[in-house]
Amino acid sequence: MTRSARTVQNFAETLEELFRHDALARAAERALLRDEDRRGLKKALAAATEQASAEFYAGAGAGAGAGAGAGVESAEQRLEALADLWGQVGGETAAQALVGLLASPAAAVRHAASEALIEVAEPENGDEAIFSKVVKVLRSSLESAELPTPALEEIAYLVAELHAPETADLLLDMLGHGDPRVVAAGLEVAGEWGWHAAVDEALDRLSRDERTVTIDDEEEGKVTLKISELAQAVTEALRSLGGPRGGHD
Repeated sequence: MTRSARTVQNFAETLEELFRHDALARAAERALLRDEDRRGLKKALAAATEQASAEFYAGAGAGAGAGAGAGVESAEQRLEALADLWGQVGGETAAQALVGLLASPAAAVRHAASEALIEVAEPENGDEAIFSKVVKVLRSSLESAELPTPALEEIAYLVAELHAPETADLLLDMLGHGDPRVVAAGLEVAGEWGWHAAVDEALDRLSRDERTVTIDDEEEGKVTLKISELAQAVTEALRSLGGPRGGHD
């Protein structure tokens, strides 16, 4: 057998091994989610999430020491998988766990948590109130004293994705928040929503807000702007789309 043929055979064997492991993992996941002890499952997921988060932060804090990178990567992968599982389990407990993951320093974990929250917000199993429950959990998270900027960005993303009457209150919470970073994130969402009666008064108030915030600009990098400047820019954008300030009162 030639070297090339051996290489192809080795690749084929490795692929078969990957497929076997993937099939086993999928079967284990299906069995886990079919278990009728939902309370026990949620407790196990909560414990696993807490442990993986602790290992992630411990590894990240250890710097570039031997094995630290591998440990962080392993914990990050588990947190991504746990976010997906929480999304499939659903319910208010899942929403609370996922909001906690929005504060992760790992972008992949934050993204997985956001996508899972969108899944949780879909009414299933007769729980028509779940959307409101998810919005309630997100609103509570905005009251946190220490919100990392990445978490704010994910919440803003969720407000944009979950565009519905129930999320108008969440957007107003953002626009009335004491942290200018939260306000700036809310203004970005307001611009994406298009004109909405609920935000018109807030925009008028914020157009006189002299607080400053540093944002990431695609062309200029980090830029420091006044909240008033951001609010006026959103107002102008909405006016161009024919909102009430554009002459259609």
